[in-house]
Amino acid sequence: MLKYQQFGGMVIKLKKINHKILLSYLIVLLITFVIVFISFSQIMKAYIEKEIKEDLNITAVKVLNDIKASGIDNFNIDRANKVKLVKEMRLIGRYFNSKIVVLNNRDRIIYKDDELIKNISDLINIYEDENIIFIRKKIISNKKEIGSFVVYSYLDNIKIIKKTINRNLIISFLFSSLIAIAFSNLFKKKISKPLIDLRDNIKKYDFNKENKKLEIKSNDEIGDLAESFNEMIQKLDEYSNKNKKFFQNASHELKSPLMSIQGYAEAIKEGVVNEDEVEESLDIIIEESKNLKELVNSMIMLTKFDDSKEKFVFEERLIFSVIEDVLNRYKLLINEKNIEIKTDIDKGIMLKYDYKKLYTAISNIISNSLRYTKDIINIKIYKDNLNVFIEITDNGDGIDTEIIDHIFDRFIKGKNGKSGIGLSLSKAIVEAHNGNISVVNTEEMGAKFLIVLLIT
Repeated sequence: MLKYQQFGGMVIKLKKINHKILLSYLIVLLITFVIVFISFSQIMKAYIEKEIKEDLNITAVKVLNDIKASGIDNFNIDRANKVKLVKEMRLIGRYFNSKIVVLNNRDRIIYKDDELIKNISDLINIYEDENIIFIRKKIISNKKEIGSFVVYSYLDNIKIIKKTINRNLIISFLFSSLIAIAFSNLFKKKISKPLIDLRDNIKKYDFNKENKKLEIKSNDEIGDLAESFNEMIQKLDEYSNKNKKFFQNASHELKSPLMSIQGYAEAIKEGVVNEDEVEESLDIIIEESKNLKELVNSMIMLTKFDDSKEKFVFEERLIFSVIEDVLNRYKLLINEKNIEIKTDIDKGIMLKYDYKKLYTAISNIISNSLRYTKDIINIKIYKDNLNVFIEITDNGDGIDTEIIDHIFDRFIKGKNGKSGIGLSLSKAIVEAHNGNISVVNTEEMGAKFLIVLLIT
């Protein structure tokens, strides 16, 4: 998709990052050019005006001295000295490159060296012209004003200098623009190529294939982006492999009870099962259906945990009530297997938790202990200042060392395990309570599960 950059009244179509870099350079150059142009013009104008004023002051002093030296007392009658004065004024005007106009006390022009000045009205226009700098002085003789003079200079030099500066600045701007274009092309490979490689790798990514890491050696943000991309690829690959394994294991676990249900149902339908075995076959179908339902519900709940869609209802209540209800659930099984339940429970411990979820987690652990224990299960509940601890220990043969580190992974189960989902679900529930769960083999070769829940 093409990007568009608005600049002033123009809309510029940008497709590549080096175009954006080039445009940025040009904008910076243009702004710099405008600032330098305005600043330099004002500075040069002020400087030249200052120099001209200093020259005019010097000229004015020279004019006054020459008039005093000429001995003129009255411009209206002293013609001989006036001619001498005219010669002096011409020399002064040429030497100082300024214009001089001398007037008598009746504002009549006695001397002028500017052809543009025809009469007194032209001289008045000089006072109002912004392109002219002037100095006007009175001429005093014998304490009487006998006239005045004006020395002035046109600012044509400033215009010439400004044009020269403008021309040089424009040339500099064009030259800098060419350099910017050259640098843009120079940086194109260094900046654009890694991003193009990153884009191509994203397009090539495939969940069903092994994806290669992006190798970009750069110690800047592009390198960080490449590293983040590689981390993302790794996580996506792990997630993909995890999902594949999950569905493979799930299909295997679902297949067994379904085949059992189908086999017994077909046997009953075809009359293969004797009448006295029908009830037993139906019990097996019902039991397998329950197992299948429990497995599906557990898988659905795990999927919700993965998607963070499972809702929790936290309530303040006694923690021992969960253990009590779970033990009541398995009361018949406990009596049937003649298992002794030993408890050391602080019944006054209150905790904020989701009863149904924690019931499921503890039920799965106790069910696992009932399956593997010989004849004793120990249950302890205690706390410290920060945490509540729930220990469930059996006196069975313990967990195989090959799988103990992965016992909470999905579909990992022992020799007599059911689906391998229960302990995974327990871990997800406990962690959702900001707690953690672990298991170790005791010295008596039994398995001890420890749940640690934070007191909020």
